[in-house]
Amino acid sequence: MFTSEVSLIAVLVAAIVHMIVGMIWFSPGAFGKAWMKEIGMSASDMKKAKESGMGKTMFLGFLAGLVTAYVFSHVMGMAAVTEWQGAVEAAFWTWLGFIAMTMLGGVLWGKQSVKLFVITSGYWLVSLAAMGIVLVY
Repeated sequence: MFTSEVSLIAVLVAAIVHMIVGMIWFSPGAFGKAWMKEIGMSASDMKKAKESGMGKTMFLGFLAGLVTAYVFSHVMGMAAVTEWQGAVEAAFWTWLGFIAMTMLGGVLWGKQSVKLFVITSGYWLVSLAAMGIVLVY
């Protein structure tokens, strides 16, 4: 059985980076407005969501980021990734094989737009690459 060393500090930092990438990616200055349009959310809907307390949602998103970073750390350990270039390559192949292909189902069968797919799957590609870079250092 293969075991790899996982730095829990690196996993924590990677999960924080994941959240920061999300805040930037989905901000109004980046892809936030287009994303809201694609999911049918108005500015007033977003305001209501913020007012009703997004703390639980943000916390659950952070936990998901922790799990992703922890598992991705193991994957990179099994692939013997030790440098940032390898981390970015591992992120790409992980994204392509597992995230993008899974999310494509939303376009094929869930009537989601290609634009929504590009925005959300693009976020995951960038986020995984950023997490991978943190995890190798």
